[in-house]
Amino acid sequence: MDSEHWISRLAAAKRFYAAQLGHIDDMAGMGMEEVDMDMEDDGEMDMEMEMQLEEARWPEVACPYCYEDYDLGSLCVHLEEDHPYEPHPAPCPICSEKITRDMLNHITMHHGYLFKVSLSFSCTCIC
Repeated sequence: MDSEHWISRLAAAKRFYAAQLGHIDDMAGMGMEEVDMDMEDDGEMDMEMEMQLEEARWPEVACPYCYEDYDLGSLCVHLEEDHPYEPHPAPCPICSEKITRDMLNHITMHHGYLFKVSLSFSCTCIC
């Protein structure tokens, strides 16, 4: 009975991870920074920088201990505050690996790339 629970959780986590791979690829261009360059009459270049950061859309994952849904940033805060010393092993909500100690360390060390947001630059020159 207990093993059926873990098998179903593991299968759900694998399906979720596979579905989220598409979202992670889209997150690289999440922040947009636009640079507009205008030429003035005297030949000087007036550079107006407009930065538009869209609200981060992180994939939601379930806490492996209490099964509440959080985005990745909130999950790390939640694990640090509410589950700093969990005595029983749990599957990683991202890769489904069985973690026996320090889930927060595993997520930050093995899945830290999910927290990096790269800005893409687009430059428009109006002459």
